[in-house]
Order: sequence, then structure tokens, then C-alpha cells
Amino acid sequence: MSLRHDLRKFDKTHMTQATEAVKATRGSTPPIRTFETVANHIRHRIAIGALKPGDKLAPERDMATQFKVGRNAIREALRDLEGKGILRLEKGRSGGAFVRPPNASRVTHAITDLMDGGSISLSDLTEARVLFMETVVKLACERATESDFAALEKNIEETEEFTKAGNAELRIERIGQFYTLLAESTGNSVFVLMATSLSAIVRRLLDQAADSNKRGLPTTVASRRRFLRFLRAGQVDKAIAELSDHLVKLHQTLVRFLEDLEKQAAATKRSPGKSRKQPRSS
Repeated sequence: MSLRHDLRKFDKTHMTQATEAVKATRGSTPPIRTFETVANHIRHRIAIGALKPGDKLAPERDMATQFKVGRNAIREALRDLEGKGILRLEKGRSGGAFVRPPNASRVTHAITDLMDGGSISLSDLTEARVLFMETVVKLACERATESDFAALEKNIEETEEFTKAGNAELRIERIGQFYTLLAESTGNSVFVLMATSLSAIVRRLLDQAADSNKRGLPTTVASRRRFLRFLRAGQVDKAIAELSDHLVKLHQTLVRFLEDLEKQAAATKRSPGKSRKQPRSS
């Protein structure tokens, strides 16, 4: 039975309500707002090479005149592009808006937008991640050096340390960093970009889930140690199987988290008069 079939079967069983909720929120495409028109123009200029990494954009007043809009619309467009990792905004006399080099956050935002809009499902994301990491593992088995293995080992040790200390935030951060380190061992910068981006998307889903930092996640440290042992030994198939199994289990956990979110949202909607919940301790 294929991976896609397994993932979709699991999703269908556990996410029916979530899917219907997403469909219910879809409506007609809203009109493009003024700041979006400005942001899209800047993105287009970057895409065709008219603006390159490090270039400084024109001052706000000049851009407002060029686009025949208010300066508030220019500021909103710049903040939007900063949030997507496309621009870097600096204050001061020598400050301004600067084009950033390609980075993982731009890929993360693009995929996240598609997921939020329902164009990409969680099963699509997991299937792509599993197959992508298979390629990464194959190259890592060929190219990883002792320093790469040492970095992965240190990451596992820190993951175990933060797990024992109950520091969920740093634990999840190290878990995501593991994929970046693994991709770095291939020497392929595109793989590093993609691995970092996919991990960031999953991290966002975990952060959104109700009490996700306090809920059980698939056992990570033991699996990581087995994986690294297989990787060092050049046992490609076993290394791939170990990592793929972990990613599928994580997928199943995320589905349950998201299902819980839908149930909580439904319960809140049915009981709008209930007193506000006490904030969780940080």
C-alpha cells in the first residue's frame, strides 16, 4: 500500500470536521488591496532581476508618488514583504528597505499560505517531506563528514537534554534543526533551504495545536540515535526507513492535534457565554 494512500486514509478518518471547517470558510476571492498591489509590484521586480539582494528601495515618499498612493499603503506593503522574508527594514539615517537574499522564510510563507488556503493538505506536505528526506539521506550517506556526524550527535544530545528538562520550546527547535544539519551534510544549498522551510512549517503547526508543548510527540531521541547509527554505517535503506517512520508518526500526531483544535473551536462557538479561560503558564 502506498504512502499517499496510508496518509490520506488516516486524514480521512481523523480530519473530516477540520476539512469541512476549512471549506466553510472559503468564499469568493477578495479584491486586491492597495498595499498588496504595491507589494506584488516589488516582488515582480525582484523576480525579473530589476532588484537584487542588497539593493535599497526608493524612499517611502518617492514610492508613494510613483504608485499614487498614501505612505501608509507603502509602509504596509514593506512590512508585509519584511514578514515574508523578502525585505529587511532598517531604521536611522542610513536605513530603509533592502532586498534580502533568498532564504527559507520565503519558501515557508509561500507553502504556509497555500496550506491555509486549502490548496495543500497535511498529507501532501508529509508525503513530500518523506520523499524529499529520502533523497537527502541518500546524499548524506555519500557526503557526510565526521564534523557533520558530530553536529548531528550534538543536536541529539541537546534534544535529550531539553526533553528531560521539560523545555518544550527548545526541544522542538532542536528537532527542527536536525533536518537542517542533515541537509547541510549534502553540500546542497537548495536542500538546506527546503529542509529548513519544511521543518518551520511543521513547527508552526505544532505551535498552533492546543497544548502541543505539553502533549506527547513521537519518541524522538531514540529514533534519532538509531538513524545516526545507520547513517554512519552507510546503511541507506535502514536510515531512510527510520526517518520515514518517524515523519509518518509525527503526521498522525499532528492530525490529532488539529482535530482537537477543531473540537475546541466548535465547543467555544456553542458556548459563547462561558467565562474566559485562565492563561497557561509560560
